[in-house]
Amino acid sequence: MLLPGMLREKFPNLHIGYFQHIPFPSHELFRILPERVEIQNGLLRADFVAFHIHDYIRHFISATERVLHKNFNLDEVQMNDRVTRVDALPMGINYDLYHNVIADDKVHHAIHS
Repeated sequence: MLLPGMLREKFPNLHIGYFQHIPFPSHELFRILPERVEIQNGLLRADFVAFHIHDYIRHFISATERVLHKNFNLDEVQMNDRVTRVDALPMGINYDLYHNVIADDKVHHAIHS
């Protein structure tokens, strides 16, 4: 979560996107982290921050508003001269790949041995 900030320091003009598949903690949990300000500042150095589902965005926005006292305008927040957009990008699995693998004789044999 600190990486976007580190990259921004080294490469100020870099386009930075960050995706987090695992849950972002609720504000109640996030606020007890000693590094909460550094984490939020690091993430907000990205141009685009995406989460797996909308619930994680709600947690991120709540933590940002409460920890850094920054207000979101719909799906974006401004930090100094930079605007960071957030969105949910639900990822699925390739059903056909896994469905076809199970029909393979080797896989079927391995399951039953």
